[in-house]
Amino acid sequence: GSDVVITATTATFNGNITGGGNDLTVNATNTTFGNTPADSISDVDTLTTDAAGTTTINSGSVGATTVTLNDNVTLGSDVVITATTVNLNGNVNGANNDMTINATTTNLGNDSGDSITGIGTLTTDATGTTTITAGTVSGDVLLFEDNVTLGATTELTGTTSVRFNGNIVGATHNLTVNSPDTTFGNAFSDTISGVGILTTDAAGATTINSGTVGATTVTLNDNVTLGSNVAVTATTATFNGNITGGGSDLTVNATNTTFGDAAGDSIIGVGTLTTNAAGTTTINTATVSANNIDFNDTVILTIDVTLTATDLALSDVSGPWGLTAAV
Repeated sequence: GSDVVITATTATFNGNITGGGNDLTVNATNTTFGNTPADSISDVDTLTTDAAGTTTINSGSVGATTVTLNDNVTLGSDVVITATTVNLNGNVNGANNDMTINATTTNLGNDSGDSITGIGTLTTDATGTTTITAGTVSGDVLLFEDNVTLGATTELTGTTSVRFNGNIVGATHNLTVNSPDTTFGNAFSDTISGVGILTTDAAGATTINSGTVGATTVTLNDNVTLGSNVAVTATTATFNGNITGGGSDLTVNATNTTFGDAAGDSIIGVGTLTTNAAGTTTINTATVSANNIDFNDTVILTIDVTLTATDLALSDVSGPWGLTAAV
């Protein structure tokens, strides 16, 4: 019936909590919410735990205006957290359970030393922004439906997939994504901007639906599929696998551009492939095909290369290897 502060060594709630619009603060070394997924926390105004110890969430549903868990969190079941603001200010151990966060403002970690591990499926809703300050986020499926801001250099690992369905703002931090199935954006209007180093691992494929990708360094080690017209702007842009255009355009504005890291790599199905006038483009892939190819910088050949296009424009070519133009 009023705001409540509970201070104890161990605080255990083995049933439902109905807040009645009041605040609940729990200061305990060991806090447990619920003992079954059918338990719920609802209608709390501000739900807070202190920084010491661990909170275990067995309740399947947590609802409050603001949820701030300052200690480490362990999931004892699949959990849905619904709030205006959700702050997870420590580590999260998923124990193979799912976590869904429906909030306008979501903060994952408050220090780069924080980690989110062992999640089954981690999902954020499409409204608002998720800020990732935790240095490590791992699970089976990572699905960010909202915009993402990096609060620190972050490594995301999704053993099945990692998907960003909104904008990514790097704030100069690095982003590494390790997954067999990575997707950036779900619309041409989505953007990736301000990332320091953007890296994907060599396994699997990355689909780029975002129309703009901006970082100091872009290194895509896996195969890339274009889901829309894409402009990549970086000091160094490296594509170490195949590129499948699907009829979309690819523009690379970089001082150092590299296509492929082996002769077996290929670029196929691109609409218009363009590089800017500054710097060089190194081609390690034997096959490059597009409707239109326009290399405005100096092209360096490390192997024999066949360029296939309806319209082909080359500014300058160097290297001891042969160039075949099929126009």
